[in-house]
Amino acid sequence: MRKPRTDKPTIELQSVLKFVLILLASTILSFNAIKSIVISWRMITMYPVRQQQIQKQYLQIIKKKNELEFVTSPFYIEQQLRNSLNYYKPDEKAVIFTSPIQQPTNQKPTPSKTPAQMWKEVLGF
Repeated sequence: MRKPRTDKPTIELQSVLKFVLILLASTILSFNAIKSIVISWRMITMYPVRQQQIQKQYLQIIKKKNELEFVTSPFYIEQQLRNSLNYYKPDEKAVIFTSPIQQPTNQKPTPSKTPAQMWKEVLGF
C-alpha cells in the first residue's frame, strides 16, 4: 500500500512562488534604481551647460529690461518727439538751418567765434 501524499508539493510551490515574486520585485527595484542613477548622472554632466544657457538668458533679460526702462523714460520720449516731430516747448524758439551762412567776399573774415557767440547772433541777443 502506498503512503498518503503530504503537503510538501504545495509548500514547495508556495516557496517557489515567493522566490519568483521576490526576484521580480527586486529586479523592478534594481531597474528603477539604475534608471534614477543614470538620470542623475546625465543631469550632473549637463549642469554646467545648462547653467551657461541660463546665465545667457538672464543677461538678455537684463539687457531688454534696461532698454525698456530707457525707452519709456521721459528723457527718451522727449528726445524722440524733438527729433521726429519737431516738438518744442512753448518758451523755446525753433531754429532751422537750411544752408550754411556765407560771408560776403569783400569783407575780411571774422575771427572764429565761440559757439555761445554764434547762438547769440542767430537768436538775436
